[in-house]
Amino acid sequence: MRIGLVASVGEMIDSFFVEIIEEWRNAGNTVLTATGPDLPVKVQDGVTLIPGITRRPSTKNFQAKSQLRGWVAQNNIDIVVTNAATGSLLVRAAGLTVPVVYFCHGLHWQSHTKLSAIPWVTAERWALRRTAGILTLNSDDDQWFRTHTTKPVHRLRQGIGLDLTNYEQTPMPAHDNGILKLVWIGELTPRKRPVDAVRTIANLHTMGIDAELDLLGAGDLSPKVAAVIDQLGLNDKVRLQGLQPVTEYFAKSHALIHTATWEGLPRVGLESVAIGRAMLAYDTKGTRDIPGVILSPQESPDSLAGTIATWVNNGLQPPAVPREHLSYQSAAKQILEFLDHTESA
Repeated sequence: MRIGLVASVGEMIDSFFVEIIEEWRNAGNTVLTATGPDLPVKVQDGVTLIPGITRRPSTKNFQAKSQLRGWVAQNNIDIVVTNAATGSLLVRAAGLTVPVVYFCHGLHWQSHTKLSAIPWVTAERWALRRTAGILTLNSDDDQWFRTHTTKPVHRLRQGIGLDLTNYEQTPMPAHDNGILKLVWIGELTPRKRPVDAVRTIANLHTMGIDAELDLLGAGDLSPKVAAVIDQLGLNDKVRLQGLQPVTEYFAKSHALIHTATWEGLPRVGLESVAIGRAMLAYDTKGTRDIPGVILSPQESPDSLAGTIATWVNNGLQPPAVPREHLSYQSAAKQILEFLDHTESA
């Protein structure tokens, strides 16, 4: 099978598909990649840069139809896989002569009934008429697609998987000194709600639990987060670490906490589970589908602190998830079987 993979930016191929592509090629398939020119692909040789594909809507998009059709024809592609909101809409709008599978990393709304979601919902419902199949990562998106199309839908319950050699399971740190060590990982943005993570630590201290938190990531909210840490008197308990390798911090932490408004399927949660650390999080789209996640009933620092306290009192249990289910090899096999079925339909 000759598979065409199209992403809005090269960063997506680098971050999500390198191992998947290798598995497909090892299985005897030809894989060709294409991306917009905004962020060139770093590690994939032979990628085609298509000027009409952009991360956000642009006048350049008018060129995409002819460019995509030419790329498919010149490379004799059998089936196209596309992801990301803008890129996938452009691919499906191009009227290609081969099946197009939409790999949905996360629909761009938490609730399809909100006014702000209407443009996205309208565009996606239109694009479904030109979609041969859909791959999803979470239960909310999966249900939405199954409600709005009769086309085949397959949910990857462990996402695109991990290279487990990079996430060796490590022993839980001792808790003898009574200090609970937590880590939060993500962009410091409103959607990720890092301030809630800081307030959760303050609530744990109020409850008599001596907790420390390392925040890994960068973003526009960094000054605000620093100000809240100072305001709550947590400078010796909460540390803004910036962008750091995650495995080191998982190894010295007891658990990951997560406070996002919504996710596709947070990779950091899979990493946490693979290393043997529990994930304690708000019950939100995407996050609720991480294997073994412990959910807070309300989206508030008070509620999350209570959930963490219960987990501590129950003995800091690690997640009981078979590691092999988290591998990229498993994900690559599932996707390939879905593509083969869709291409031959």
